[in-house]
Amino acid sequence: MASDGRQIIQHQPGLEGNPRTRPLKTGKEFLLVIGQPRVIQLRFDGATYRPGDACQLLLDGSELGTTPLSFIVEAEDPCGAWTTVATLKAEVSADRTQAVARWSFPVPPGWAELVAAQVEAKRGKLLQAGWERDEVTAGEALEVHVTAQGMEDSSLVFLVECEEPDGTWRCVSNWEGVIKEGSCRGEWRTPEAPPDLRLTAAGNLQHCRFEDGVELPAGQTAWLAAHCEGLDGQLVEVILEQEQGEGWVAAGSAIATVKVGRARAGIPLASE
Repeated sequence: MASDGRQIIQHQPGLEGNPRTRPLKTGKEFLLVIGQPRVIQLRFDGATYRPGDACQLLLDGSELGTTPLSFIVEAEDPCGAWTTVATLKAEVSADRTQAVARWSFPVPPGWAELVAAQVEAKRGKLLQAGWERDEVTAGEALEVHVTAQGMEDSSLVFLVECEEPDGTWRCVSNWEGVIKEGSCRGEWRTPEAPPDLRLTAAGNLQHCRFEDGVELPAGQTAWLAAHCEGLDGQLVEVILEQEQGEGWVAAGSAIATVKVGRARAGIPLASE
């Protein structure tokens, strides 16, 4: 039996094995019943597939027998010729009304590259992203502008990073935006400047003196005592300077902790 197009169904009727027989008497009537196979429909379990997709081929009918059936899958080339792609074995159900074969569509060469190119084309691309200006003061709002192509209604994630003294980058802020009419704008407010502890400290420095007088030999350690008020437990940096030409340059420094209103620090003096 042939249907429209390339779907061809062939099923050979038969008694399927040795039929049961019984003796007949001369002149008596008898009724011989032979099951006639009937094919109702041959179909895939879906309407569309992509290379690599798994599928099932289903044959619905009656009296399909008990032995597996053969399904031949063909493909039409650009010239209109049909060639065999696969030959499948279909198991028949216990009630002989359905046969099922499982198969996966082959993947043609270059399919993965084609899919990747299609995904990339749909993704679009960013054309430009930048701040509205290069200089900004602490605590000031700053706008960032992004232009894109082929990314309408796509979501963007903005990340603002800060470079640490060791060269690593740390994220300080992030937010989301949406591309509308080929562009997206966002605003970020820079952090406020940290307070100057020298101006906000509750205490104050009363005086700082050398413990060994003002004439100190080279190569020795100069001990300095700083008397403070309200700074117990705080760190005090003592910087020793020397005059050079028309200015002063640092000759050494030390850090000490204020205890009971007094911080003592030793600074090695350079040898002449």
